[in-house]
Amino acid sequence: MGTDYTTEFVASSQNAVDALAQINASVDECITKMKQQAIASAAMSDYTSALQEQQTALQQLTDAGNEYSEALKAQAECPSKV
Repeated sequence: MGTDYTTEFVASSQNAVDALAQINASVDECITKMKQQAIASAAMSDYTSALQEQQTALQQLTDAGNEYSEALKAQAECPSKV
């Protein structure tokens, strides 16, 4: 009877070890996914900021182009002193 108990205990212990290994693997996978999400979130924030900066730069370029066109138009309307 002692042998049966020992065999069952060892088998039970191995099942517990296997279950813990599976839990550890699941936790590691979850942590990896959470790290990936954090990195993606940070990258998205940087990307959004870059798009906003690009839009601002484009608006400044458009404004400068409009000012330049207005200056050329004003210059063309002035009589030449030549």
